[in-house]
Amino acid sequence: MPTIRPVERLTPESRAAGDRVLAQAFARYPVMQFVLDEPAPDPARVLQLVTLFTSNRWLRSHPVYGIRDGDGALAGVITLTPPGDHATPAELPQIVDRLWSELGDESRRRYETLVGAWQQTAPTGVRWHLNMIGVADAVRGAGLGSLLLRGAIAVADSDPTAEGIDLTTEHARNLPFYESHGFQ
Repeated sequence: MPTIRPVERLTPESRAAGDRVLAQAFARYPVMQFVLDEPAPDPARVLQLVTLFTSNRWLRSHPVYGIRDGDGALAGVITLTPPGDHATPAELPQIVDRLWSELGDESRRRYETLVGAWQQTAPTGVRWHLNMIGVADAVRGAGLGSLLLRGAIAVADSDPTAEGIDLTTEHARNLPFYESHGFQ
């Protein structure tokens, strides 16, 4: 097993590296394929889509955690949304508009379709939400995803106002992983 450092809360200086880890981890994920309408999406377009997703977390100062390898390179990332309403940062609409103009109107329409489906299945109550979790290919299977997920569960558990943490997955192969950590 590679040398791994403890899970840490990432700062905005780690954003680009974190987005690259997530883009690699989600390169062939069904959401990326659907939104980009590509069976094997172009890595640059996946990175743009991940940047779109993570901008909501970074600009709101929501928790983004990472785990580094022995050399200090990010090897895994998890993004969370705390419960409650969150004001839209002034710069977010411009970033979103720019990224959608680059990705295209069809991709935006497909994404809006997904958002509608996610909203219909959202659990009720006051919960943290796990947005994205990803591990670099080079360390996949080394237990980093479990370390990140346990850290996220601990964050939600330490919030006395929250009833827990939720997530969605669009890939059936992920179900045993999440179930092994207590998700239903």
